[in-house]
Amino acid sequence: MVRQETDQDLPFKIRPIQLVMHNPNFFWVHPLDTSKSIQVLGGAGFLFSAFAGAGISLTYYKFNQATSVPATFYQNVFKTWGRLLFGLAIGGYVGYLRFGDRQRLHNAYTSYRLRRRYPGAINITEKDIWKHKGHKCHNHIYEFQ
Repeated sequence: MVRQETDQDLPFKIRPIQLVMHNPNFFWVHPLDTSKSIQVLGGAGFLFSAFAGAGISLTYYKFNQATSVPATFYQNVFKTWGRLLFGLAIGGYVGYLRFGDRQRLHNAYTSYRLRRRYPGAINITEKDIWKHKGHKCHNHIYEFQ
């Protein structure tokens, strides 16, 4: 017996655009919703990797600073923050590659593009999307004008 997917299971696999068109709001992840955004990026593993990268980069800079001390206080502050942000970015990238949920990110990006291209799609409130798998969406919002 094949288990039927529920609507809650749908965002966790890459879905074709025809399925996302039935309700793009269901797949949407708001970028300013930090808890959902962090979960898509990889959760605690992503954060640990990002902060570990920042720590390693900053430690490397501070240990090598004994041989080349910046001329002024402002140069030191600027270089310290630059090295910290560089390590945070590299660590975050590695953390996303290791722990990130690319499938949810793909669905969120597809729904973002649909909502941006067709502003009326924001008002779609379709339920039981799993019933529409493999069917073309015939909503009047998506008609080319």
